[in-house]
Order: sequence, then C-alpha cells, then structure tokens
Amino acid sequence: MGDNGVFIRKDNNRVLITWNNLRDFSEGTSGNRGTHRFQVSLFNDGRIIFTYDFAQLTRSALIGITPGKSQSDPNLVDFSKPPLDAIGGPIGQFFLTQARVDYVGAIQAFYATHPGMTFMILST
Repeated sequence: MGDNGVFIRKDNNRVLITWNNLRDFSEGTSGNRGTHRFQVSLFNDGRIIFTYDFAQLTRSALIGITPGKSQSDPNLVDFSKPPLDAIGGPIGQFFLTQARVDYVGAIQAFYATHPGMTFMILST
C-alpha cells in the first residue's frame, strides 16, 4: 500500500477513511511505536464497518465509536459480534498485549449470582 497517512475517499454510498502505516503516538522513551493499517467505512444508511489489515499492538488500545458530545464512558463490546440496535452512547473494545483481570466484570458477575451479598474480596 502506497504512502503513509490518512486518506479519505467518497463513494456513492459511503465515505471510506484509510489509516495507512501510521505509528502510535510516542510515550516518551517507552518505545510504544506500533504501526497500524486499517479502514473505516461510513455508509449513508448509518452502518459503520471497521476493517483491519495490520495492527501492531505494543501495549493497549481502545477502539470505539460514539454518537458525539457524550460525557459517559464507553460500554465495552466485542466488535466481532456488534450490537444490532442503534447505539445511544459510546461503545468500544479494549485490546491488551497481556491478560488482565476484569475486576468490574468479576464483581458484576458475582453480585448477579449472589443476591443479597453485601461485600466481596478480590485478591491478586
């Protein structure tokens, strides 16, 4: 794929935005400089499609969309199984290079299956 940069193409039924061989923002001397190549298609009917050709994740990433002007945190989803309904707030998927415990998810699952419990202790 040609030059590095962000490119926009307008077709009859969509706008196609391509990020071609872009590097991460530098975080000082941490060496967090992955390279990424992906596209987003914004269709006239409201559909949005993310297409990833290459992503060199060196630490973590949050990928998401929002209807705009939102002050709330994104609801985490799995974009390989996106919501079928219209979204009312920001949604995103978090990617990591190493496994971590989802403390909020663990606590929510615990209380959903243990009604009436007033506390929970997590140890790492």
